[in-house]
Amino acid sequence: MSRGMQLPASFGNHDPVNPQRSIARGAAIRPRRRKLPLKDRQRFYVQLSALLGAGPGLIESLDMIEGQLPRPETRTMVQRMKADLAAGMSLSESMKRAQGMFSDFEISTIQVGEHTGEMGAVLERLGQWFQRQLNLQRTLKQALTYPVAVVGMSVVVLGFMLGVVVPMFKDIFARFDAELPKITQFMLMVSDGLIAYRWVIFIAVFVWVLGIWKGSQQPAVIRMGQRLLERLPVLGGLYVQLQLTRLSQALGMMLGASMHLDAALVQGAHALSMWRMRDALEMSRQLVIQGMPLHEALARHDVFPPSWIQLVAVGERTASLALMFERMGQQYETETQTLVQQLTQLLEPVLIVMLGSMVAVILVAMYLPMFELSSAIG
Repeated sequence: MSRGMQLPASFGNHDPVNPQRSIARGAAIRPRRRKLPLKDRQRFYVQLSALLGAGPGLIESLDMIEGQLPRPETRTMVQRMKADLAAGMSLSESMKRAQGMFSDFEISTIQVGEHTGEMGAVLERLGQWFQRQLNLQRTLKQALTYPVAVVGMSVVVLGFMLGVVVPMFKDIFARFDAELPKITQFMLMVSDGLIAYRWVIFIAVFVWVLGIWKGSQQPAVIRMGQRLLERLPVLGGLYVQLQLTRLSQALGMMLGASMHLDAALVQGAHALSMWRMRDALEMSRQLVIQGMPLHEALARHDVFPPSWIQLVAVGERTASLALMFERMGQQYETETQTLVQQLTQLLEPVLIVMLGSMVAVILVAMYLPMFELSSAIG
């Protein structure tokens, strides 16, 4: 078990009667709630930890933060929190009442600070946690911006050529009393189909997108989609590595804040979006409660890579599990950012070549009859 202090079983919505509910109560199965943006939460925790370290009390610190918040709904939330604190509530209790703006992960971590008297350190760790999540989010956005832009431009260019340019050539070809090349006939057929069934295609795409959006809210569909994503080359490994990065950082932060290993594993699962890893973590937690070392419990599930489990074993043997998880989180974060950058650099020329090839095929199909006609006349 962890070297941290023992905390109440109520932490993290832990259910002692049915432990599986402690995972099932996570964000992936609850109705979606409007949480604060990552940037707002990171700024909130950093500023609050800095102010508490400088001497002002909690209510006075919140009063100072309120004037620096850009969003009206965030300022309203802070005003309610101040009223709750003035009425005798704790910060974690007030956060629970904040209309779902804070996750169970954050609330449980704040509870640790309240019970250990290390609120400033816990708030600082939460600020660092969200800063790391922001860094990963920015890396992924930068990596996806170019491919999405190229794909969007490809759809526009191909739609314009097939819907406007190719029909112009069709009128020209109609004047020739000659058989067109097969590739030209195919392009004309595609163009005619696109124009004739444009509304059907539009409705089909709309229904498809709507189905994906609705399905993304169903746990069974989410599980199936995640399993398919895991099997994809490169992208599957990147997805698993992102989850391991979040898990390592979360466990390092919570164990470093003196949270018991049982509660830390529950909250670590709440930090994940990957169902299979969450289930494996819950089953490992049950074995840890029965006395099995954490690394042996994790080794029973193939979702955790052997190299990651070996580092966990080293942390347990040296009684430095929190420090080991923090270092693993930093290492995986760096590796993830490098992998994303490499993937982006690889995708750029591939997408350009694909777009150029499709445009070239259409142009060749349209100009080939012209070349054949010129040769015949010559």
